[in-house]
Amino acid sequence: MIWRRVYPGRLDQVGQVRSWVKAQCADIEGADDAVLIAVELVSNALLHTRSGEPGGWFGVELSRGHDLCIAVHDLGGRSVPAFNTAEGCGMLAEHGHGLRLVAASAAHVGIEGDPVAGHTVWAGLSAGGVPVPCAG
Repeated sequence: MIWRRVYPGRLDQVGQVRSWVKAQCADIEGADDAVLIAVELVSNALLHTRSGEPGGWFGVELSRGHDLCIAVHDLGGRSVPAFNTAEGCGMLAEHGHGLRLVAASAAHVGIEGDPVAGHTVWAGLSAGGVPVPCAG
């Protein structure tokens, strides 16, 4: 099953995403991790891409099969998301830990796209068995 929603690029939409993901994942183990991952990916899209600018938008996709995949589509710009430690971002830094948290919570993660066309950042949670990579 695949669900997709598009949201206006505003911070007040983070709560809407949280509620939607929680409702779609209420019956699975790891629902709290799914919510945490979705909120982090959406927050990054709003803070670090054109999705958070006036008139911006972002999309969220949930794919459920043997595993759960959470993907966030943004409008690109400003920076390229990275799951590894950013240069100059130490453990005591105020920002820069969100994608590391996502990577630590997920069975697999990935990024597709570019700053011009936009990015799809995804994380998969294994519900048992062999993880199936998410398609971005």
